[in-house]
Amino acid sequence: MKTFTKQFCVTLIFMLSASFSFSTPLNGIYTIGSGGNYPTINSAFSDASTQGINGPVIFEVISGTYNEEVVINFFFGSSSVNTVTLRSQSGNPDDVIINGVINVFSINSSNLIIDRITLGSSSSAVEIHGVNITFSNDKFNNGSILSSSYYDLLHIFLTENENIGNIEFRGGDISETIQDIQILNNTITGNISLQNCIDSRIENNTIGNGITLAYYSGYIVKNKITGGLNNPGPPSVSYYNNFIIGDVRLFFSDFANNTVVGGTLTTPTISNFVGGLTNNLIINPMGGTTLTSVYTLNSDYNNYYNGNNNSLVIIQSTSYDNLLDLYNATGSEQHSISKPINFQSPTDLHLALSSIGDVQLAGIPHPSVIDDIDGQTRSFTNPYKGADEVIDYPLPVELSSFTSTVNNNNANLNWTTASETNNSGFDIERSNVNGQTSNEWTKISFVQGNGTSTSPINYKFTDRNLASGKYNYRLKQIDFNGNYEYHNLSEEVVIGAPEKFELSQNYPNPFNPNTVIRYSLSENSFVTLKVYDVVGNEVATLVSEKQNSGTYNYQFSAVNYQLSSGVYFYKIEAGIFSAIKRMILLK
Repeated sequence: MKTFTKQFCVTLIFMLSASFSFSTPLNGIYTIGSGGNYPTINSAFSDASTQGINGPVIFEVISGTYNEEVVINFFFGSSSVNTVTLRSQSGNPDDVIINGVINVFSINSSNLIIDRITLGSSSSAVEIHGVNITFSNDKFNNGSILSSSYYDLLHIFLTENENIGNIEFRGGDISETIQDIQILNNTITGNISLQNCIDSRIENNTIGNGITLAYYSGYIVKNKITGGLNNPGPPSVSYYNNFIIGDVRLFFSDFANNTVVGGTLTTPTISNFVGGLTNNLIINPMGGTTLTSVYTLNSDYNNYYNGNNNSLVIIQSTSYDNLLDLYNATGSEQHSISKPINFQSPTDLHLALSSIGDVQLAGIPHPSVIDDIDGQTRSFTNPYKGADEVIDYPLPVELSSFTSTVNNNNANLNWTTASETNNSGFDIERSNVNGQTSNEWTKISFVQGNGTSTSPINYKFTDRNLASGKYNYRLKQIDFNGNYEYHNLSEEVVIGAPEKFELSQNYPNPFNPNTVIRYSLSENSFVTLKVYDVVGNEVATLVSEKQNSGTYNYQFSAVNYQLSSGVYFYKIEAGIFSAIKRMILLK
């Protein structure tokens, strides 16, 4: 079959060469339609094919309806400079309607542009076999674009078109590939199906019935996809900044900053994954598994949520109900979270309500993701997870710890930021506690911030000469643009003798590797403070001495005791007082 095709091509070239040698090549602008240079679209392209071209050729179609099946063959003399353009004379695609199939056949190079025309109905499909072919600003009325050829099919550009039905390009076997398919800024009511296509790009499209890929390499970027995505086999694909509604099947992919809502009770949102998952929002609204993979993961900074049901993720046939168990077992997803996300609507996956400005949605900068689905620039330090970056509400400074110590009548405040974006500084606010927590906050000082930073920064402030009593503190972190975020100290600061014995929850918790254990003694006591593992083995003795009444903060570091990730318990005994609390070490 291939031999016959090649013989046919050679014969066609000879025939066209003979015709070209006795004809004047076209060059310039020609009109098509009643009163134009050509009565029909086919008659114009017939001359371009038989006479060849000697410079750019533009066929301007006079307004009207053209009931013909258009056949476009090879143009002698065509090149990246000498192109043939078919376009509406008025510049309005509604003024030129073609009721019929458009068949582009080229045995070498067409260098063809079809611009601002309308296909009359869904039966008016386009079939492409050629090189350097562009459809731009056209209306398809659900008509499809198809090709089942693999040889001499490359550099196909579909840009700014409306209501394309299906797009289907299928090469031969793996060695017979289609190259450089660019599908950009279109509305597509049907499905995109690409097989054996390499070095291609699908970007900024609205797609109504999903994407199906097989042996595709390239980029899938900034698309709004309904109907899911199926990529069962290699080569590799990069998926960035997509809204995807429906189930997703992936293989050998870099999957970053996507928002995916799909799955059922029995179908996972994402399945069969090989590659890296970073900064994604992955939701199963029906309560089933969010991710299942037959391979181990190399993933982090994602959000997986299925309504707090069981089997949140399944890795190598092992089901994990929460991300802590997954991290302890595999070391993956250390910074990932599981929480519901508020979207604008079930079909609009832009963030809304409390998800805007939620510091837990802070991801990590990805070198290939510099903007979001809308083209808005990503934060260089705290980008949002998912495809939507809300630039009017940048994520606040990420506070990794906020602790206090008491020295006589002084309260020492210490806090650390993991990263900062546009940080002007911190107002220090205090309230007195008299029997109940007070809401009357007073600004007592300001500590200057460090603007934008990706490295941890330590801050401190001492509130001196306080009267005996209890105090609450909070930080008001303020951006240069006036936006602010409050961070509350988790425990009261007690000046003077505490009223009772108390063991507080460590902060931060979970922690890595440092945390603060706070306790209060209402009278002088011999104090022991010890740490145990989950089976009751003592792993550390922190305090074993007589102490005066007061409040103490013990800085505990897991590094000093070579502890691994997991759940631990700390216990205090002071006189007749005894208490135990749980803490979690995450590495």
